[in-house]
Amino acid sequence: MTICRACPHLNRQGFCGTPIVGMDVEHEGKQYRTCGCFMEFKTALQGTACPLGKWGTLNVEQERYNRLGQLLAEIGGSERITRDQATELRTLHRFLISNKPDPGECPSCLIEMLEEARQHLKSEKGKKAKVKKAQA
Repeated sequence: MTICRACPHLNRQGFCGTPIVGMDVEHEGKQYRTCGCFMEFKTALQGTACPLGKWGTLNVEQERYNRLGQLLAEIGGSERITRDQATELRTLHRFLISNKPDPGECPSCLIEMLEEARQHLKSEKGKKAKVKKAQA
């Protein structure tokens, strides 16, 4: 969603161009048609991509992993977590770690999500390191 927020074709309501029908635009010297989708939903779906080629499925997932890493760094070892951080953690947890219904907001649920997120991010980094090593 970060890429979309920076795009000049995202309108104030969160649609890519004209809602539903899109619009013709020029991007890097080529003509394209924006999708007209509500981007908060589109970027959450697997298998979707930007019609201008700015992102695709892998980029969205990587963007979420990057944001999870940033969020965990912001929270650090703190025993305090803001409501916004808790909401974002639940969202990222659902997309990247578990598609179970949203966990609760109680402190023990948040602690469990934080631990799962830290372990998951650590294991994902380990997988990437093994892939890079194998490719070398």
